[in-house]
Amino acid sequence: MALQSPGHHLGQMDECCSAKGREIDELARHGDQRRVLRLVLAINASMFVAEFAAGLIAGSAALVADSVDMLGGLALVANLSCLRLLWRVRTIDINMSSTFECSRNDVISNFGVLAAAVGVVVFQSAWPDIIVGVTIAFVFFRSAGRVIREAWPQFRSGALVRYPAE
Repeated sequence: MALQSPGHHLGQMDECCSAKGREIDELARHGDQRRVLRLVLAINASMFVAEFAAGLIAGSAALVADSVDMLGGLALVANLSCLRLLWRVRTIDINMSSTFECSRNDVISNFGVLAAAVGVVVFQSAWPDIIVGVTIAFVFFRSAGRVIREAWPQFRSGALVRYPAE
């Protein structure tokens, strides 16, 4: 059995410590992501509850039904806030990229719905609504394709992102 020098163990400790440093950095990054995602979720959940309650109070089945997609004018503010929060973390991984895409699509959809409403009133026609609906569908399908293309290699390789329990 060969004796190992004390320096040998120190070298292993250095490698171990630097690896731990990288792991700690990675966990901190995931912690930041979790905070942003939780805040985005809280904003969207609050908007859902507010619109659902407003629909119940007003006795509006349409407003209750639309609560899934939130109230148009307030949803735009909420979605712009979410988009701003997600902007700096949008390229970190597929989860953040996908969440950013959804928030961006919600903003596009909010602007589109408002534009369609104005167009229907001004032109007394359903065409603005149809055009905006088709455009929004195209944007959503394009984003879905982009997310699938980015996620597919990770799915095939079995590279799942697992976060430690808090």
